[in-house]
Amino acid sequence: MTMVRARSWSGFHLVAGLAGFLAAAQGCGQADDDDPQPAATAGTAGTAGTAGSTGAVGPGGAGSGEEPVCAAGDLRACVTKRGVKQCSGFETCLDDRSGYGPCECPDEPPPNNGGGGEGGTPAGNAGGAGGAEGGAPGEGGSAGADDPGCVSTGPDYCNGVDDDCDPSTVDGQHEVWFLDPCDGTDADECTDGEFVCENGDKVCNDDATAVEEACLGDGGDEDCDGEVDEGFPADTFSTCSLTPVDLGAFSGDTGGGTTEFTDHQEAYYKLQLSEDNELGSVYLGLRIGLTSAPGTDFDLFVYCGSCSNPVVASSASTSEYDEVELRIEDTAEVVDTTEFVVHVKYWMAPICADWTLSITENIATDEAPAACL
Repeated sequence: MTMVRARSWSGFHLVAGLAGFLAAAQGCGQADDDDPQPAATAGTAGTAGTAGSTGAVGPGGAGSGEEPVCAAGDLRACVTKRGVKQCSGFETCLDDRSGYGPCECPDEPPPNNGGGGEGGTPAGNAGGAGGAEGGAPGEGGSAGADDPGCVSTGPDYCNGVDDDCDPSTVDGQHEVWFLDPCDGTDADECTDGEFVCENGDKVCNDDATAVEEACLGDGGDEDCDGEVDEGFPADTFSTCSLTPVDLGAFSGDTGGGTTEFTDHQEAYYKLQLSEDNELGSVYLGLRIGLTSAPGTDFDLFVYCGSCSNPVVASSASTSEYDEVELRIEDTAEVVDTTEFVVHVKYWMAPICADWTLSITENIATDEAPAACL
């Protein structure tokens, strides 16, 4: 059906009436192929207009006779206020396309609670930074994977990050203090550790085991406290006031072995010179030798039975070696045994070092028999 736009003057009204009449004569729904007219734009459904004054009724309702302002569903940017705050929103084309509706702001965004952190540095093991300021901190990101494009050649600092892109590099090895000597938390005063980087921190790798002063005879200050050989007194007995250490029995007529004992301070020992063969012996013999460490001097004294008895043999040589020989008569068909006390006597020891006491059995000697009975 051909639509004719209405005008305000009366001549056009006549034309519109004639067009309506011809359309009825042709039949509803038949097109006028001989005189095509431009189709009227469909109006938005509304109150039916008065025929002849507002135009023919279109397919969408009564036409307003005006040009549409916008297309259905169109949006247009706008600015308005939500409460007291300004916001940027949009206007939507009205259903009748005669204009736009009110400016509407989008929904308020949720509070910013901080997003997750960024990923770690490639090939590193540190998490990323937390979320944005204004919300709860986000969790750190996971460590980054190895980045084949990592080509940094800078120094590797003590920070837990592979600064030089070389996994084989020890963390912090380019710090100026790396591997410098240091003293840890142990009881000694020795710088027997080194500064290293552990978990991004500078630490001294001293094993916290104190170095004890040693009696080595070299005058060394093992615990680094400025004192030498402290804790090792050499002059420990002014008299024979303690029970001597029992060294046991030594044979005077068979065998011939040597036994050694070592210590670094004054000492008392007791031993038994005994008989292993009752027949055929002339006498029982024993040699006792004392070797002092270089730079020290200990002397050797032997008593019968106890140190309260007279000395039966002695050596106070100023050399490093002192020696005495003991001899007792052999009584036929009787097991002869005599006890002696050996005194290693302190004379001079500015350093701590061990002396050696040696006892040799079954010796031949010209020494006079010891009168210990």
